[in-house]
Amino acid sequence: MAHYGIFETDTLIASQLLPSRSALPEPERSLMVAVFEDAVRCFLNHCRATERTERALYQNARKWIESLERSGFYGFENVCETLGLAPDYTRRQLRKRRDERREHDIDLPPPDFSQRTHRAVASRLPAARAGAVL
Repeated sequence: MAHYGIFETDTLIASQLLPSRSALPEPERSLMVAVFEDAVRCFLNHCRATERTERALYQNARKWIESLERSGFYGFENVCETLGLAPDYTRRQLRKRRDERREHDIDLPPPDFSQRTHRAVASRLPAARAGAVL
């Protein structure tokens, strides 16, 4: 009788590699929030940019936000889920906010993540736009 167990490869699943939301150490969680904030700001603040550098910031943020890739720890899908955000809903809301900026040719304030939540602070929005929060 042969014993092949010691020669078999170990199978790993994603949940073994990625810590649960509650188990994520604060420095890593803070870095994820910072990555998310930076991408959102670039996506919203430079969506109408004509300068090459600013346009590149927008394009990079757009590619990251639109990516469905789950292989990278800091990919949009994984960051959203780790921060308790629904990736598809978040994408839709970011597109909506970007399109409002383009359509009205105005600068709306970007979402305020200082509270480390997924909702913008409504008090910082103009009164006419208070209902259009992320």
